[in-house]
Amino acid sequence: MKGNLFSTFKLLGAAMRGRIEKWYPLAIGLMAMFLYYFTASNIKLPNSMQNIFSAAANLSAIAIGFLGATMAILLSISHSRVIKALKQAGKYTRLINYFNSAIKASFCLAILSFLGLVVDAVIIGLPQKIFICAWVFSLIFSGAMVYRVIDVFSEILRSAKD
Repeated sequence: MKGNLFSTFKLLGAAMRGRIEKWYPLAIGLMAMFLYYFTASNIKLPNSMQNIFSAAANLSAIAIGFLGATMAILLSISHSRVIKALKQAGKYTRLINYFNSAIKASFCLAILSFLGLVVDAVIIGLPQKIFICAWVFSLIFSGAMVYRVIDVFSEILRSAKD
């Protein structure tokens, strides 16, 4: 009885971690966006926003390159026992999806940051408050997506003892 109960809690814990792992980037991105919208959106933006947009565009480009290189490493170790075990457990596809999602989120951040650099949101008929909300969401969401990939990939590398 005790072994079965422990196994059940272990499975429930793994399922909960899986759901949290899947959804936390979206949740904290939305929280950051709403937090900005309801607390800081009426504050005048600093004159250095151009520098902030530029830095965000650079960071997202670096993240895209890092993720691409990490995917190449993942493909190069595709015959290792760890990757084979991931494939057998059905988790390899989820990992690849995490990579793809993080790359796409980083591209979105780069595009929004570039738009923030070259286009005045008011000119295109979009209130600045809405544009900055979208940018804040994209910044936090893509950061969390990249963090998730780093976290999962680090766990894989730690478990690989080939």
